[in-house]
Amino acid sequence: MGDVIILNTGAQIPADCLVLTAADLQVSPPNQDVDGNPIHKKPYGGDGYDVDSDPFLHSGSMITRGQCKALVCCVGKDSSLAEETVEKLGTNQDTPLQKKLKNLTDQFTLGALYSAVFIFVLLTIRAVIAGGDSSLMVNRIVGFLNIAVVLVVVSVPEGLPLTIGVSLAFSVMTMYQKNILVRKLDAPEKLGGVDEIVCGKTATLTKNKMRVH
Repeated sequence: MGDVIILNTGAQIPADCLVLTAADLQVSPPNQDVDGNPIHKKPYGGDGYDVDSDPFLHSGSMITRGQCKALVCCVGKDSSLAEETVEKLGTNQDTPLQKKLKNLTDQFTLGALYSAVFIFVLLTIRAVIAGGDSSLMVNRIVGFLNIAVVLVVVSVPEGLPLTIGVSLAFSVMTMYQKNILVRKLDAPEKLGGVDEIVCGKTATLTKNKMRVH
């Protein structure tokens, strides 16, 4: 950040920049998936500058006409292109295994909750039918409530995450023995979920952009 770069027609903008000087500058829309007309850019604070205009160049866009001198503002993961890439890839989404574990935990919790409520109601009705002193009845109901709470607590599979973690760690160790080194425990799951790998005819990716038609 802070570097001053010169961009000419046909150049790809490498980072988010602020236009300092420009000569008949036009750039492609920031969103590469949307076809649109080139956008005119004017230097910040220059002649004819409008406060409503956008003097910024977004990374990943192309200079379709003219040339400019720009100040680099954001690079790498802080750029607008990196934010769009993360959103498209969905790296923040839960993996299929995490979704299944969440659904399984929810089912256990709901089952335990329904069972606890049923047992509490059943024991309370039995105590009411049996009758007795009011103070003793209250103590019994409090005891039944404690039983219901204990049933809910013990029904939650607390050891399930640990079991899954050990299984993934064992998978990573098995892959390491086959000369496959991974950094994250969820890598075996993601690798096992791959259906197709798109590559060139030489089995190499020679361009940082690829579109499947």
